[in-house]
Amino acid sequence: MTMGKKIILVILAIFLANIIGTIILISTVNSIQAPEVTIDITISKITEDTITIEARLSIDNPNSFPIILENMLINASSPKGDNIALISLPNAIVGQGQQKTITSVGSMGFNRKELSTFHSRITGDVGVTLFGFFTKTIPIRVLLITNPTAFVEAVQAPSIYFDADFSDFTEEGVLFNGTIWIDNQNDFSMSLEHTEIQIEHTNAINVSDFSFSSQRIPPKSNIPIYVNGTAYYTIFNQGMLSATINGNASVLIGGVNMSIPFASTASMKVPDLSTFLLNGEHLIISLSADFDLTLQGLNATVGFRLYNPTKIPLAANNLTLIIYRLDDTVPTVLAQDTLTECPIPPLNETCLQSQFTLPYISFIPKINSGFPEWFQLSLTGDFLIANTTQRIPVTLNGYISPRIFNIP
Repeated sequence: MTMGKKIILVILAIFLANIIGTIILISTVNSIQAPEVTIDITISKITEDTITIEARLSIDNPNSFPIILENMLINASSPKGDNIALISLPNAIVGQGQQKTITSVGSMGFNRKELSTFHSRITGDVGVTLFGFFTKTIPIRVLLITNPTAFVEAVQAPSIYFDADFSDFTEEGVLFNGTIWIDNQNDFSMSLEHTEIQIEHTNAINVSDFSFSSQRIPPKSNIPIYVNGTAYYTIFNQGMLSATINGNASVLIGGVNMSIPFASTASMKVPDLSTFLLNGEHLIISLSADFDLTLQGLNATVGFRLYNPTKIPLAANNLTLIIYRLDDTVPTVLAQDTLTECPIPPLNETCLQSQFTLPYISFIPKINSGFPEWFQLSLTGDFLIANTTQRIPVTLNGYISPRIFNIP
């Protein structure tokens, strides 16, 4: 084959290769599919002037070749066209049939404008490089209409803690001084407006109501609200004492003034009233007995006297008087009486008495032990605190020597 023919064949081969390459190139370019883009925006921090967000773009490449993402931007603006945020995303290469996530952090600010629905546009270029010298790009543009509800939901409502000390007593109840700590865990201050506080018991008893007009809570801080009132004795039966606060929290977030309604409740266990009822004072209780000889037996008049040093009305309940004969410490019941329930007013002394007739047979010596060693007067029962079920159990014993009856 001559040199001229060889040159012609090479030219024809190059030309044919170019035609085939062009056909493949055109076919490849026409087959480029736009990637599937998913965006996830989360709020990482809110301050009075800005809202810091993290944008995560998940790109799914459906093509059989790698794609390049460039010039990716998130541009947020109000319906009137005011710029709210501009966040750039890094370039990325996504392999064939693969998925990749790119993230970027930016901030938004509404600059004292009304918080309303705003537009977020994602723009950028998707490109592919063929044969190392030809690049095809496809612009992408995604429009999101975003509701600002997520910003409102990201605001933490104030929480409260409740504690109370019970101090002095009245005839109606116990005076208490309470502290409600209102806690603001946000990175911005909030002002509480038209706020009401209700202190209740689990038995649906309204203990006290309070209100205040305005209180400002700095970021990451708490403030005390001091409350006081009378806790009626009925709340000491059982259950919890709770404080509920309702109102509106005025906040400045991301440059927007907002008013957010809130409600928060805290509870504390109702203390046992009897643990601090006496406050160092003493209930003075005494038993006395008077005996007279009659034909039927020994008449015994047993008296019970109690001094109530508190400001709380008490009531004697289920008081049982029993007279025992003791033989070698073994008790034998000689007589028994149950006293009717009676009130014991505050700072007053109450006297009760009961009468027994002890037949003379009660004093006959027993075969193994002889005459009784002692006669025991026993008083048992409960003192009810005001009109509650709180009780102070009482047991009181007195001993009488048989020698007062001329028994050896």
